[in-house]
Amino acid sequence: MIWYEMMGVNRIVGFILPDWIADLMPGKYPVHSADGTVKPNFKSKVLDVVTGEFEAFKIPVPTGHIWDSFLRVFLGLTLGIILGVPLGLFMGLNRFAKGFFDPLVELYRPVPPLAWAPLVITVFGIDNLGKVFLLFMVSFSIMIISARAGASGTQLSKIHAAHSLGASRWQILREVIFPNSLPEILTGVRVAVGMCWGTLVAAEFLAGTSGIGFVENVARKYMQYEVIWITIFVMGMLGLLFDVTIRKIIDKTIPWRGKG
Repeated sequence: MIWYEMMGVNRIVGFILPDWIADLMPGKYPVHSADGTVKPNFKSKVLDVVTGEFEAFKIPVPTGHIWDSFLRVFLGLTLGIILGVPLGLFMGLNRFAKGFFDPLVELYRPVPPLAWAPLVITVFGIDNLGKVFLLFMVSFSIMIISARAGASGTQLSKIHAAHSLGASRWQILREVIFPNSLPEILTGVRVAVGMCWGTLVAAEFLAGTSGIGFVENVARKYMQYEVIWITIFVMGMLGLLFDVTIRKIIDKTIPWRGKG
């Protein structure tokens, strides 16, 4: 369910860099000359780089069902953190923002993720985009609530003390409110990881062509119970690996947790 393949660095560069970078370069693309040849210039060479049309060495790249599921969880969780944490902090510090966004968040948060799955998969397809967006929806609400609880739970005495020492609003947010919110945020990440794994496997079970849930679904159809047990074990080990990693991050980044 996991292996690796040798992939050229040019393919990775072509996947990451957008093609419009070449359009921003000065000059024009080369055209055919009278003898039918095309002489490359700087603009065409940049286009070759951003599209991956160049020779490069190869590196081992992981692939397989486990890797596909891992990337989907990682991308969905990352998007949820990037967009959910700032919004949650804003809601925790601003009463108008809380009053405006809180009903919207609480409207869709209680809905089970699998209830959204048919709609999301229908709109975005059974490929990675639909599954990542579904995981984003799961982690987004959790991170909003965690960041909001951390920000609103900051003691006013700490804020007043920082203000009396001459700290600006940005310094208070960065040095007082955000560190005070970190325990709640990282706890929310642990909760979101578990929710994302459960949702992803069920989504892959419903519709998918790769992933751990897809493997389990195929094994179920052919009554390969040993494969089902293996997928269950792999899911448990991956969830444990995520949780242990986050706990290590918590211990390293917020040693003041629980110490007042």
